[in-house]
Amino acid sequence: MQSLSIEVWAEIFKHFRQVDRVEFSSDRLQIYITGGKTTIEATTQEMNKRLFMMNNDPCAVAASLVKESPPIDNYQDTLLGYYDIIAYSEYLKEKGTEEVKKKMCEFMKAVKSLIADMGNLKIDVSIMSDSMILVLDTNRSSLNIETVKWFLTTCHSLMGIAMTMYHVPLRGAIGGGDFWKSGEVIVSTALVDAVRYEKEQEWLGAVLTPKAVEVMRKANIDLSSSDFNDFIGFGEIPWKNDRNSEWYYIKPILKTDSDWVQKYLPPHFDIVRGSKKIANSHCLYG
Repeated sequence: MQSLSIEVWAEIFKHFRQVDRVEFSSDRLQIYITGGKTTIEATTQEMNKRLFMMNNDPCAVAASLVKESPPIDNYQDTLLGYYDIIAYSEYLKEKGTEEVKKKMCEFMKAVKSLIADMGNLKIDVSIMSDSMILVLDTNRSSLNIETVKWFLTTCHSLMGIAMTMYHVPLRGAIGGGDFWKSGEVIVSTALVDAVRYEKEQEWLGAVLTPKAVEVMRKANIDLSSSDFNDFIGFGEIPWKNDRNSEWYYIKPILKTDSDWVQKYLPPHFDIVRGSKKIANSHCLYG
């Protein structure tokens, strides 16, 4: 039976993205997941036993141990995009569960193609029924002009692709704050911030919350810079209860034309009930 030393096992675990650092004594490893929490402890005897059971593949052994411990994401002063799929219940009624499953999987694949892992830049994304969350990993790189531009460009691309390619109208908000996730548990001030502002809008658009702008300003990001002209606008935001005010919002990846309602809104979208949202969105898609 093949047997590896504790030093070799430590080096194998260091190659996993989730692993922040590895410490070891004479025969025991302590593997720290990003965020500083000890999640895995194992002895050389335990790992070598698994090695025998897994056809002498040490990477498979390490992967199995990492997988058994739920990953922990702990991002401070981050940006989080929260999007709601408008008229989702009608979408389910018209298409049926199986068709919606298929379309959402295709949509997720398209979104992930926008956020392919780029070394020190990473965005986590998830779809939960009618909601989508994108969050910037500030453990890899804190907020700076590069990470903020990449995140906001992704949000701008997402809105255009959702509307024009998948006929999924979105309303959203970019929040600022902290984000912690362990397994299925999420605790996030950034998410609470984004959800609050998403609900208050009366259009098919997405705003940046005041907290998100504050977090970016602390990182010396000036949204009025020409660096952001292609994907960030500053103008009148249509809020519910007929309130309007000027603020920052996400521009969709492209503008369509005067027929965007007929071309891109899905058949299940209630034109009558959604007439105010549509009228307020001509500045984005028309």
